[in-house]
Formats: sequence, structure tokens, C-alpha cells
Amino acid sequence: METSILIFACSVFAWIFLHRWSQRTNKGPKTWPLVGAAIEQLMNYNRMHDWLVNYLSESRTVVVPMPFTTYTYIADPANVEHVLKTNFANYPKGEVYHSYMEVLLGDGIFNSDGENWRKQRKTSSFEFASKNLRDFSTVVFREYSLKLSSILSQAAFDHQQLDIQVTLQIKEPSTTDVSFGATGV
Repeated sequence: METSILIFACSVFAWIFLHRWSQRTNKGPKTWPLVGAAIEQLMNYNRMHDWLVNYLSESRTVVVPMPFTTYTYIADPANVEHVLKTNFANYPKGEVYHSYMEVLLGDGIFNSDGENWRKQRKTSSFEFASKNLRDFSTVVFREYSLKLSSILSQAAFDHQQLDIQVTLQIKEPSTTDVSFGATGV
């Protein structure tokens, strides 16, 4: 009985050692068997954004394995185009992502897969293809960016926290202005 416990303990130790040894040249987060990068992520909870940016500065694509899923963060424009346009069918968001993001994104292009995504992309590509629309949207989004920048700067200066609704309230009118040709901020 003691021998089998010792063999089991040695096997687990060897498994963990070999797993960690195989990661010595990885540029992404270091993982552990079964829990993935959850330990490192929890250790960096208070600086999550900076933690991720550090990895993205080393490698433009970072894979973060977690216990029941894997997150992939991409900062390389060519890889973003590959995932979102060129080879979109190979990177479905899936039902879990859709259910998490449905409240924020609905069933729109940013939260759909397959045929629904293709239809929405085709519609939006026609909608955003004209030069006039691009020129107009540049002006509108620049105006709203300045407005948002002013709000964020003031909040930073006053050491205030902002609700995400502030950015959504600014985004919505800018999208409406571009979609329906309204002017003014």
C-alpha cells in the first residue's frame, strides 16, 4: 500500500515537473496541469490588463489555458485579420461565448457565427464600403473620440471611477449618426 502511494506521488511529481520543464521557452503564461494559467492569473488579478499587455509585448498572440476553456488574445493585425476575416469559420465563438456576451452584444456581427455572421458581414460591408460614409464616419468618430477623451481625462484628473455606460452612451449616438447621417455631437 505504501509503495503504491509512493509510486503515485512520484508519478504526479514527474508529471508536474515535465509539464513545467516543457514550458521553459514559452513566451505566454506558465501553466500547471489541470488548472492551466489560473494560478498566475489570480496572482495578477489586480493588474490583469498590465499582465496581459506584458505578454502581448513579447508575443503578439497569447494563449491562456484555463481549467474549462482557453482564451486567445491577439495583438498582431495580420492574425486578427486571419481570425476575423480570412479564416473566420475555423474560429467559432460558440454557444458559451454567445451566452456570456448576448446581453452586451445581442445577436449582432460581433456575437454570431456561421451563416448569421456571413449575412451580417455582407450587409455591413456594403453599408461601410462607400467613400462618403468612410469620410463622414471619420469626422463623427473623431468628434466623439474627443468628447470621450475629455470625459476620461476629467475623470482621471478628479480620480473618479467611470461606469462603462458612459462609453456606451457615447458609442451609441456616434453609430447612429453614421448610420442615419445625423450631424453634430
